[in-house]
Amino acid sequence: MSGKKLNVNAIVETIIEDFVARYASEKMERSIWQKPIVGYTRANDPLFWDLKQLVSKTHATPKELLPGAKSVVVYYLPFIKEIPLSNKTDKAASEEWAVAYVETNGLIIALNNHLAKKLGEYGFLSKVLPPTHNFDTKSLVSDWSHKHVAYIAGLGNFGYHHQLITEKGCCGRLGSLITEAPLAPTLAVSTEYCLQKYNGSCRICSQRCPVDAISDADFVRQDCYRVLIENMDRYKHLGLTDVCGKCVSMVPCSFLSPAKKQMRKELNKDLEIVEVEEQDLSTILDLQKAAYQFEADRYADPGLPPMLQTLESIKNEFKEQLFLKVVFKNKIIASVRAKFEDDTCSINKLFVDPKYFGLGVGRVLMETLESMPTKTKRFELFTGHKSTPALNLYRSMGYVEFQRKEMATHTLVYLRKKTGI
Repeated sequence: MSGKKLNVNAIVETIIEDFVARYASEKMERSIWQKPIVGYTRANDPLFWDLKQLVSKTHATPKELLPGAKSVVVYYLPFIKEIPLSNKTDKAASEEWAVAYVETNGLIIALNNHLAKKLGEYGFLSKVLPPTHNFDTKSLVSDWSHKHVAYIAGLGNFGYHHQLITEKGCCGRLGSLITEAPLAPTLAVSTEYCLQKYNGSCRICSQRCPVDAISDADFVRQDCYRVLIENMDRYKHLGLTDVCGKCVSMVPCSFLSPAKKQMRKELNKDLEIVEVEEQDLSTILDLQKAAYQFEADRYADPGLPPMLQTLESIKNEFKEQLFLKVVFKNKIIASVRAKFEDDTCSINKLFVDPKYFGLGVGRVLMETLESMPTKTKRFELFTGHKSTPALNLYRSMGYVEFQRKEMATHTLVYLRKKTGI
């Protein structure tokens, strides 16, 4: 079955969310997980080849494990607060943490098998991957690192403790699956999520490590692993429990990205929105292409119009449209254009510097544009059908779809919002 007309991303996300909720209700007295977050990346992303140098020469690429692979699904299962809270004190891992590890590994195995079966019903083969213990016991390096694959899929960024920090923190487990299904990749994270890496203000994770394995100099794997083995011996009655988790339990990044939170505070304080001047156009064009590169990757189409626009073309648009820019610390970080005709405002080319994705900059820019004193009765705009962040933003602001237009590589979704004037 062809997946061209299927929103396979939405199908996968629903399968994962429903399975986690059902698994918890059927297998346990109460769920120990919050709602999962899901990311996707293309199987041929060049970063997979980089892992052979960064992680291990034997680190597999998706196509080495599944020759017909098109995508990789990665998901993060965040624990409820009680799990890391139990693990905050003492040098040994808490029994609750060990139990959560065992139960989550069981969930990941079951979920991957279920997801592979469901994708198979749509005609897509998949490669199921184990949740853990796919590493060399001497080098302690994995041949398939879930956290590095999650980074490629845009689920988060690495912290000072060498763990992946997601939008929902780092207290949880990662799972992944390789598939032939054509999935739109999620945006890579280009901002720091770790406070220590962002502004040098936090090393709580290293203070929590019982063997001082985390420092500026290095991460001492063997010392860390020794603690895992000690805990496994302590909880051998539970099964395979090589755990610790002290560096991620009840620290600033346990349940969110603290650096992102700090950046939002700074933006709210210093952000400025003003009209673009002609001398800004070259900078605006460069930023536009950097931002739309993610859309070009999403649709596998380097020929998207914003990617091909010339300086002469943007100068012509500047004569006919209103250009707004967002300035932060004397730097342009976002822009939008609008054309007013009769009682309609047509909005186009809203984009944000990739370093500031997900911080609410686009929303503030849209709100500023909408609040300008005009006789506008409706705002109209369009975006791609797989551009989930943009679609979510516009719909949350009251925009309603009224038209679709098929293009060569994607479908344009047109949305409208009436002002009530």
